[in-house]
Amino acid sequence: MKLTARLKRITELVPKSTCVGDVGSDHAYVLIDLVRQGVCEKGIASDIGEGPIENAQESIKRYNVSEKIEARLGSGLKPYEIDEIDTVIFAGMGGELIRSILETSDKLLAIFNRVNPLVLIMEEYCCKFSLETSSS
Repeated sequence: MKLTARLKRITELVPKSTCVGDVGSDHAYVLIDLVRQGVCEKGIASDIGEGPIENAQESIKRYNVSEKIEARLGSGLKPYEIDEIDTVIFAGMGGELIRSILETSDKLLAIFNRVNPLVLIMEEYCCKFSLETSSS
């Protein structure tokens, strides 16, 4: 599987993780690459649309990573349990949508307190969101 330059850059930002959540995953290519490269042990692809989830499920099956990656239908952080991911990716959607997800998530603070790498993925975009981040 050949990733686009944008998707490859995203994978380069992800630290070694146990479980990565990819919000708005669409086809699950980022998670597939992360699992195949050994960056994460498992992944959870999520999307609000049934079509993208079907795309993700097909890709997961095609690349034989069904035991390590699952696809879940749902909006924002709702498909995730607070303690199951240690890295989360928000990519491939506009700044306003990401802002809306972050502002309306009832799990955001709990996940933020547990998931340090969330900040890493978001740093490129913080000036657009007026978010403050700190590296720790």
